[in-house]
Parts: sequence; C-alpha cells; structure tokens
Amino acid sequence: MAGRRRLRLEEHLVSGRYRVELVYDGDELIGAYVDLPAFGRVYIPRRETILLPRLSKKVKKFLEQRGFRVL
Repeated sequence: MAGRRRLRLEEHLVSGRYRVELVYDGDELIGAYVDLPAFGRVYIPRRETILLPRLSKKVKKFLEQRGFRVL
C-alpha cells in the first residue's frame, strides 16, 4: 500500500536495569515504552509533558536528550 507508514521500536538498556523502547513512526520519534519496577510498562508520548515521580535520573536524562519533557 502506498503511503503506509510502519511503526518501529528501538530498544535501549539504560543504567543496566531500565529497558527503554523508543517508538518511531517512519523517521519521527513519537514516544517511548519504559519498564519500571513499581509500575510495569509505561508509555510516554514525546509531545506531552509527563510527571513520573519514580523514574530514575538516568532514564529522565536519556529521554530528555531525545526531546521528551519528563518531570
């Protein structure tokens, strides 16, 4: 089908224990799935500001470097 875009996941391991999967729509980064011990798997959209109090500083920094707004 012409014009059909595919989502793709790019997996990263941050600070040796947090799995982060970046979600791309074509070449555009649109969000991320983060596996958190207390919450399970959480989706974070790139275009919105989100508050996650138990997110590690290293994961926050990793996401902020890619344009996410995490408090």
